[in-house]
Amino acid sequence: MLSSSPSSAAVFPVDLTGLHLLAGKGDQFAYWLTHLGEPWLCLPLLFLGRRLLKLEAGLSWLRIGIFALVLLVVVQGLKFGIDRPRPGAVLEEVAMLPGGDLKARAMPSGHSATGAFIFAILGGLLWRQRRSFLAVALGIGLPVTIGWSRIAIAAHWPSDVFFGLLIGFVLAMMTLGRASSPTESTGMSE
Repeated sequence: MLSSSPSSAAVFPVDLTGLHLLAGKGDQFAYWLTHLGEPWLCLPLLFLGRRLLKLEAGLSWLRIGIFALVLLVVVQGLKFGIDRPRPGAVLEEVAMLPGGDLKARAMPSGHSATGAFIFAILGGLLWRQRRSFLAVALGIGLPVTIGWSRIAIAAHWPSDVFFGLLIGFVLAMMTLGRASSPTESTGMSE
């Protein structure tokens, strides 16, 4: 199952199991969905989402931009520093999947980190305003689904996705910080 290449040493057993369970399952839908983790699509969606849902109060674009740059530096620094092989470089049976042609810099998943960062910010702002299921689905469900798509197309190992999501969620929470909520902005206390 595993090739005898030296790069297979960087694969955790849980990654092999997870990849075999998820890779190729819904890969055509996953290939479409995975684009939601692209910065060129996420950033306009953040802008539109904030405008359409009227989520402007308490969070500056400068703060978002600073933490987005931190995300970029952390993710790319880890990718180049770790230089972990992708599934297509280790397993021949996933090479024909949409992400199977990618070979290097798997850890962490940049799409997962970007999706978690952008959509957790939108979901967090929406939660402060409405406390709805939509906020949870947008802020947690969509990033996790983007992460699944990266495994389904064989672009990443499950642990790459896990660490990408973790980085994105942590930086989103730092970005949201203590930005004013409706209760704080009215000066009312309990």
